[in-house]
Amino acid sequence: MARYLKDTYISSFTDFGFKKLFKQAEIAQYTEQEYDEYELSLKYYRDLKNSKV
Repeated sequence: MARYLKDTYISSFTDFGFKKLFKQAEIAQYTEQEYDEYELSLKYYRDLKNSKV
């Protein structure tokens, strides 16, 4: 069981972790306008995803 948990643990050094870190670094470089547009697009996406249409 311990080996299974060790093999499935996700850290910043895994491929998934690096992709997440690079995305955060990209977002950190946005201008204020780009960041506002990014936040609005996330809100729109979440609203669509949570709607029961």
